Amino acid sequence: VAGTSFVTGYGVGTSFATPIVTGTAALVWQKFPWFTPANVTDTILTTATHLGAGTGPNSTYGWGLINAAAAVNGPGAFAFGTFAADIGAAQSTFANPIAGSGGLALSGTTGTLTLAAANTYTGGTTVSSGNLNLTGSLASGVTVTGGTFGGSGTVTGNVSVGNGTIISQGNVGGAPGLTINGNYTANSGANTAIAIGTPLTVTGTAKLAGNAQVLAPPASYTPQATEIFIRASTIAGTFTAQTYGAGVFYTVGQFVYGPTTVTATVTAYKVAQVASVMPGATTASVAGGAAIQSGLEYATSTSTVAASAELSLLDTTAQHIALSGTPGTTTTWLRYVGDFGRLDTKGSDAVQFSSNGFTAGFDTPIEGALSLGGAISHLSYSGSLSGVGGRGDDDANTADLYARYGGDTGPYAAAQLAYSWINGRVHRSIYTASSTLGVAGTISDNMIAAAGEVGYNVD
Repeated sequence: VAGTSFVTGYGVGTSFATPIVTGTAALVWQKFPWFTPANVTDTILTTATHLGAGTGPNSTYGWGLINAAAAVNGPGAFAFGTFAADIGAAQSTFANPIAGSGGLALSGTTGTLTLAAANTYTGGTTVSSGNLNLTGSLASGVTVTGGTFGGSGTVTGNVSVGNGTIISQGNVGGAPGLTINGNYTANSGANTAIAIGTPLTVTGTAKLAGNAQVLAPPASYTPQATEIFIRASTIAGTFTAQTYGAGVFYTVGQFVYGPTTVTATVTAYKVAQVASVMPGATTASVAGGAAIQSGLEYATSTSTVAASAELSLLDTTAQHIALSGTPGTTTTWLRYVGDFGRLDTKGSDAVQFSSNGFTAGFDTPIEGALSLGGAISHLSYSGSLSGVGGRGDDDANTADLYARYGGDTGPYAAAQLAYSWINGRVHRSIYTASSTLGVAGTISDNMIAAAGEVGYNVD
């Protein structure tokens, strides 16, 4: 047994085989509590390390040296006919590649058996109840009379579904789901379930009947406007019904049957539609979740700080322009600027913001009643979206040029042109299928604005 050692002495003799076999059997039964005695025996024998000549058991060493480390990963071959796997409600994985001339017969209740390796057994697979998940490959055909079979693996052989379900569903969108190197037959009682973005691929003929069920796409996948659900050398027949699994927040059009593909249009639900199918959800709560995922804080932070910076400078400069006008006088000025408030825009969350900074400028007469001036400002901004949509901290530097025509009394006219440089950092949360992640990013933007004013100074 791999890893066995003795502190003192040594073990030898046929009588020592008893505790080794018993201990290995206990480990196998612990890993697969639903195994029958025959299952345990088959697994221990077919995972033994071969000894002697040839490739199979021999008269000298039998099946070979017992290998507990391999046995706990399931059988190594179906060498004694059909391996009957009644899994009940268990969740188990056969990680060993399984060879042999026998086959697999799966039954159970809510349990799932996963075949994770490249299996070469030739006796075929039948599923009468329970769930068989394939992430590896099979070298022989599959018959489903009840329960479910499928995943993202490959079957080399024909697949037939009577009163059960076949599932084509992968972890990566845009890649094939289940691949059948052979023919696929869905009878009238069959349910063919396919996730958006992980199509069923059939190298032979796909003979379709029964129900088609659309499943949700992988978490990281963005569905295309038109998705392929089945690829085959030949498409024969059609489904009689089209249903949807849990979490499909898309409108999927009726399947379009071509010579070699089955396709459908896919459109994301609107917020109200999502809320209507989520227990306890409201339109507002779903919209809030969408805002969190969208990164709206990036755009909102930039637009708010830019508007605040330029409006503050334009307004402050305009106040100076309105009150200045003494001919022949060059003036300089410095002012503190700051504000706070709430920005409400249609279609997004409200923004709470505050800012602090300064504005400095000068102007000088040019000729007669005409004067020119310039100003600069620095503004530090902090803002957050309502809910948990994120927050931003930004700095904006703005330059302003202005001209004024008029005296210190009577009518006057003025014009301004401002340009802002904005840099900042945004903090927000995003939701994945299993957790909430805090993320941050930087923004860099520029903005230009112009303003004009006419007025009348009263003495």
